[in-house]
Amino acid sequence: MLKKPSLLFAIAGCWYGLCTAVSAQTRSQVYGDELTKQAQTLFLRADTGMTTFESKVADSKETQPTSRYTVGGWAGEARLVGGQFTTEGETVHFDLNNSDAKIAFQDLRMLVRIGWLMPSLGLSFADIGVTQEQTELVGLYSTGVSAGLNLAIPLYYRLVVSGDAMTVRSNKTYDKLGLGTKLVQRDEFDANIAFDLTERIVDLLVGYRVRRFTLANEEQSFGELSQGAYAGLRFGIYF
Repeated sequence: MLKKPSLLFAIAGCWYGLCTAVSAQTRSQVYGDELTKQAQTLFLRADTGMTTFESKVADSKETQPTSRYTVGGWAGEARLVGGQFTTEGETVHFDLNNSDAKIAFQDLRMLVRIGWLMPSLGLSFADIGVTQEQTELVGLYSTGVSAGLNLAIPLYYRLVVSGDAMTVRSNKTYDKLGLGTKLVQRDEFDANIAFDLTERIVDLLVGYRVRRFTLANEEQSFGELSQGAYAGLRFGIYF
């Protein structure tokens, strides 16, 4: 059994360690470079914009509003290691030929900051369905692994421009319709500018995003494309 003074010393030591960690995070946020200040301990990002979908499966094109949400964070005084989870899903109605496409993606990524570069590895999940005149053309779930690279460059005080590229290779697909359709690969490109609306909590982001993915069966393959500009906010805290 611990003696009372030993227990008090243990509690004091834990409290000191916690206070030191919090102090280190705060110091790096105040005195760190612009990229360190962008790497919040915990953040929530939400953006929305107009996206144009060009579908070879539906053989049509449509533009509509879309939204994306990301939650993540960075660890350590210099916040060199981080992770994030992104989710996006929409149902697109193509008026031209009365088709509908259900598209949903979730990505879990682990990141490392190396100067201006941020390589990443992760896991991805996809849910894709396409119908035309109430006939199901595609219906599948897919899991895959991703690799990405982000380049972030501080342009000016509280202003950072960045570009992010990610590719996903599917490793398992469940075809609900039994047609042998697979999600082969997905590639995403994102360029944006982030500006600190407040020094510690809120960032404004404006950017442009492009996504390409390929669906294939034994007879043919289809290239699907979506792209569009967006604006969003990132809310972050440091502790």
